[in-house]
Amino acid sequence: MDPNVRDLLELIVKSVPTVILFIAVAIYLRAVFFKPLEKVMEERHRQTGGARELARQALASADEKTAAFDKALQEARTRIQRGQEALRQQWLDEQSDAIAKARTGAHARIQQAQAEIAAETDRAKAELEAGAAALADQILIRLLGRRAA
Repeated sequence: MDPNVRDLLELIVKSVPTVILFIAVAIYLRAVFFKPLEKVMEERHRQTGGARELARQALASADEKTAAFDKALQEARTRIQRGQEALRQQWLDEQSDAIAKARTGAHARIQQAQAEIAAETDRAKAELEAGAAALADQILIRLLGRRAA
């Protein structure tokens, strides 16, 4: 037999215990370390996935609540604006009524003042006419009285 083949066979025979030991260590590590680690990683992934799903659901719920809050806020703003508009319209109506009453009162006072002025004018004319007639009589009496004398 060739010495190279013989050395190769001898090397293979000497490496058999190492290969057997390597296979035994691999089986042992797989059973003792990698299987439990794989289970732990699987459980962790499952829990993380569950937590992610819970977070996604919480985010969706928060979005729904935010949308509901925004809608309620918009409705409240609309109600407030309607109330303010109604109040503003009420104030405008009250102001218009007050202006109309003031105009009516002013018109009545103007008519009363015009009537008083007309009455005073008539009275003054009557007094002037009466005074003019008396003054004319006095003037005539004096003129005639000087001529007679």
